[in-house]
Amino acid sequence: VALHKLLVEGAFDLLYMNNQPASNLEGYLAGQAAGLPVVQHCRIEPTLQANEAAIVNRVASRVICVSQGVADVLAAQHVAENRLRVVYNAIDSSAALPPPVENVSPAGPVIGTVGQLTARKGVQHLLQAVATLKAEGRPVTCLILGEGPQRGELEALAGQLGIAEQLRFVGFQPVPLAWVQAMDVCVLCSSKEGLPRVVLEAMLAGKPVVGSDVTGTRELIVHAETGILYHYGDIPALTAALRRLLSDAPLRQAMGEAGRQRVIENFSIATYVAGVAQVLEEASA
Repeated sequence: VALHKLLVEGAFDLLYMNNQPASNLEGYLAGQAAGLPVVQHCRIEPTLQANEAAIVNRVASRVICVSQGVADVLAAQHVAENRLRVVYNAIDSSAALPPPVENVSPAGPVIGTVGQLTARKGVQHLLQAVATLKAEGRPVTCLILGEGPQRGELEALAGQLGIAEQLRFVGFQPVPLAWVQAMDVCVLCSSKEGLPRVVLEAMLAGKPVVGSDVTGTRELIVHAETGILYHYGDIPALTAALRRLLSDAPLRQAMGEAGRQRVIENFSIATYVAGVAQVLEEASA
């Protein structure tokens, strides 16, 4: 009711919403009541109940999907395909990269991950891989960027695994790319994504990425070319991918250079802006 009042009093022409349909249902209902075209920008792999999908089909003019995988998931959950438009996330490749953070490791390679510390991000899998590498005589420094409800649990797990000295929980960082610049390998262990910006940033910084083979991530990482994909939750496969990259500096450099070129050629800001603008024009027509 409050949203409907704002939309009517503000004489808006269109309602644009971010995140995913299940978290924006009040917007759908308010937009419908105000007689406005509604556009959803779906940024994560969603899970919709049948009634939620029905509301999307009834109200949404367009749903912008940040990856083909997100569009496929929505279609499989019975969202009408003629409403779906894929517009990939982007990054400004012309902007100067920040200098890497200094003194992150006394010696040896540095790996790391960036994201909210929740179970969905699978950081516990990374910690288990680090423990295995240490047991093999391959100690690494592992940077954990981000905050979240799982931080205490992860710090306790690090102590149990005997790797607390190898980990640095650095919390939220306003310029995460400076920390990514200090990594030799960037890792993303998520159970699901939309199109993860951290992977775009790591590729732009010329870093190879080890990522779980899930929606969104698999559309960024070209396996064995710009990084390594592994099945989510397969900790031995994750460990093997890290072992391979950490033992081969030329391979890391080659994958990093290929990733940077892929970002520049395929995920530009100009393409993103044009894609979103086109969808908004379609919805307003």
